[in-house]
Amino acid sequence: MHPVNQLNLPGTVLIIFFIALNIYSFFIVYFDKKKAIYHRWRVSERKLFLLALAGGAIGIFLGMKAFRHKTKHFLFTHGIPLLMMLNIVIFYLLIINSFNILLFLFS
Repeated sequence: MHPVNQLNLPGTVLIIFFIALNIYSFFIVYFDKKKAIYHRWRVSERKLFLLALAGGAIGIFLGMKAFRHKTKHFLFTHGIPLLMMLNIVIFYLLIINSFNILLFLFS
């Protein structure tokens, strides 16, 4: 069977990881907003940026917009969109390269 017809397992795993990380990041912003309202323990900005850097920038960006959280912080309003673009480029390159590696190995 030709590899194009086979399941691209590394790419599929990356897609699942990317989606799960962004869902997690979205809910972390939600929980941070709720904690902020009640003046309780907060998620550190460092953790939010590390999640964004690891691939969860889209989830954090959507959470910021949905919950109106951290929308007045310059570092978040400019840094998260930049990390989001970086995440998309890296994710695209990883998916394309995982498919090319499969083509190389099985051709």
